[in-house]
Amino acid sequence: MDEVIPLARIQREAQAAATRYSDLNAACPYPFGSDAAHAFCAEFNQARADVAASQEKTCET
Repeated sequence: MDEVIPLARIQREAQAAATRYSDLNAACPYPFGSDAAHAFCAEFNQARADVAASQEKTCET
């Protein structure tokens, strides 16, 4: 039986990875197609968008 990974943990990992990686495939530690990978992907993409938005704000000032 597969380990159940808390969603909060996946979200924390994805947010941290978004500051270190630009490529989802390099960042995601979960098996392709798994529920954990899907959750990681969604959080990673949102966090990358937030990082990009904050960088744009910094460039404007």
